[in-house]
Amino acid sequence: LQKSSMHSSVLGKTIQFRVAASTIRTVEKNGGIDSYLLKSSKTSLPAKAQKLRSEIIEAKEKSK
Repeated sequence: LQKSSMHSSVLGKTIQFRVAASTIRTVEKNGGIDSYLLKSSKTSLPAKAQKLRSEIIEAKEKSK
C-alpha cells in the first residue's frame, strides 16, 4: 500500500488515501477519483471512500 494524494475536481480539494498501485492505475484509467468513486459500487469501497462518494454525489446535485 502507498499513500497517494488525489485531487477531486467536484469537491475542489485534495484527498489522501492509502491505496494499492493497481488502484492508482484504475483511478487514472477511469478519469480521476471522482468518476472512479461514482462508478464503483458503494459496498465495494472502504468507509472513507464511501463517505467521499456521498459528498461527491451531494456536491453534484447542488451544482445542478
